[in-house]
Amino acid sequence: MTLYQLSPDARRDMAEIRLYLTQLPVQPAKKIVREIKAMLRRIAENPYIGQTHSDLTRIAGQEVRSRLCGTYRIYYRLGQLVPEVFAIRHTARESRGILAKRLQ
Repeated sequence: MTLYQLSPDARRDMAEIRLYLTQLPVQPAKKIVREIKAMLRRIAENPYIGQTHSDLTRIAGQEVRSRLCGTYRIYYRLGQLVPEVFAIRHTARESRGILAKRLQ
C-alpha cells in the first residue's frame, strides 16, 4: 500500500530522472531509482524526517518539507492524509522558482 502521493509534476520529474539515467550504466542507474523509492517509503513512514521550508510553507499554506536522497532532493507537503510529493529535483538544478510555481 502506498502511503504517499506523487503529484503529476513529481511523476514528470521521475520520468525525466529515469530518462537521464539511461545515459549511465544499468546497475548505477537502478541503484539511484531504488534509493529514491526507498526514501519515498521512509517519508511515508515518518513524514517529519524532512527539513522544513518556511518560505515554501507560506506559499503552499501547508507545511512543506524536503529530504535529500543522494544528489536529489524530494520535496513534499503535509496536511493531507498522506504526504504529497510535488517535486524531485537534482541538487544542481535551480529549484526555488519552479517549486514556488508548483505550489501556487
